[in-house]
Amino acid sequence: MDDIVFSKNGPIGTLALNRPDKLNAQTPAMWLRLAEMGAELSADPDLRVLVVEGPGRSFSAGIDITTFTGGGGDGGDSGSASRSTPSLVDVDGIMQLQQAFTWFETAPFLTVAKVQGHALGAGMQLALACDVRIVADDCQMGLLEARWGLMPDLGGTVWLPRLIGPARALEMIVTAQRLGATELLDLGIVNRVVPRDELDAVESELDHRVDRVAPASANTDHLDADR
Repeated sequence: MDDIVFSKNGPIGTLALNRPDKLNAQTPAMWLRLAEMGAELSADPDLRVLVVEGPGRSFSAGIDITTFTGGGGDGGDSGSASRSTPSLVDVDGIMQLQQAFTWFETAPFLTVAKVQGHALGAGMQLALACDVRIVADDCQMGLLEARWGLMPDLGGTVWLPRLIGPARALEMIVTAQRLGATELLDLGIVNRVVPRDELDAVESELDHRVDRVAPASANTDHLDADR
């Protein structure tokens, strides 16, 4: 099976990380495939909403640590991204990998992260890249990269300060802090917290409400002067 799966039902698309047995841990090859999908999906004039999800116990537990340990977590099942992947420590390589998430900002449709369980490291950065975050009450988020001497360099250092301010964001990043659903809502990091068994229904309701408004009204490009 592919590590990333896209499906579409009318104007609503779903992009799913598809490694539930690995808690949807991400690999550089998956990021390359996400970057390719950004161009493909943004060219679809009929797509109004894109739901980003990670089925199973966790939305995404972050990067697959075998990327560093050589255990084979290269994401080779991600289609055309199975070629050699850029370096995680080279500046040019990191900039190339960042395209996996940055296109969510400029996409001509609403992007909705549907999050349950863990969204850690790259998992939280993927959720932050989306326009809206709806999370289950068991959700935990954190940018944990500092524990391994890294920075959340896939976009988290830009998107988190926009939501909660630079000082609070810096504290979260340098302390590798994990926050529960209530704290995330109080800080304004997520839009809504719902019971786990209601997550699918609430997300679906939002999708259909967006689809009923005029396309120009649903376009989010004007909301952020940095876009």
